[in-house]
Amino acid sequence: MFKSIVLLSVVACSLAAVLPDGENVHVNVPIVSVENVVEPDGAFHFNYESADGTKVHEEGTIKAGSKPEEVVESVQGGYEFMSPEGKKILVQYIADENGFQPQSDILPVAPPIPEAIARSIKYNMEHPQKDDAYVVQKKVVA
Repeated sequence: MFKSIVLLSVVACSLAAVLPDGENVHVNVPIVSVENVVEPDGAFHFNYESADGTKVHEEGTIKAGSKPEEVVESVQGGYEFMSPEGKKILVQYIADENGFQPQSDILPVAPPIPEAIARSIKYNMEHPQKDDAYVVQKKVVA
């Protein structure tokens, strides 16, 4: 009886095991080339390429900020790889005091502002309301 329970437990565990379905299989991709240089002033550049065509490059510099004690790192670079659908994905970016700013064909783009709304915005900017609580009115004292 005990042998039957152990045998059934082993069979149940083996049936419940997760088998790779092709999507969960991770393959080690060899790195074809690597370059990493750090300068004494903090500037750097690095790049690498793997055997599957993935490429990454990045350059960084340190520059003075708006305050004397402030320093700002500015980084620009990019990466490219093949999507699962076989499309080449290319992303270029800048990262600095203004944040991360990627550019790519794959990123969504906001639709243009309709002409009527653009005219309305322009008109409102040129003709602010006199009693607008958000507009500071200068009063001349005589």
